[in-house]
Amino acid sequence: MGRKKNSGCGITFLLICAGIYYGVENGTITSDTAAKVVFFAVVILLVLSFLFRERKCQICDTPIKRKRYRGKFNGKRYSVICPECKKSLDADARRQRIRELKDGK
Repeated sequence: MGRKKNSGCGITFLLICAGIYYGVENGTITSDTAAKVVFFAVVILLVLSFLFRERKCQICDTPIKRKRYRGKFNGKRYSVICPECKKSLDADARRQRIRELKDGK
């Protein structure tokens, strides 16, 4: 089992805060500047964690690493579907079309 993608975000934030605290204590950084740096660090880390969050299939809840699809299942639209669920949905749709052709609809 590998480590999580965003496990370094907390450590990075703590290192930034420790550096700012050290700078404020020594007088090299003013408290206004420190507050601005911490604010921008929090915003950047939140944006990065949002962009690189783990996505899961909305049907089977398996994590999606590479390719994701959109589709319709039982009348409900899904925006994140894994390749396995997409394959089974396509097979179901194909079977239904064949049934409709056999019935003469």
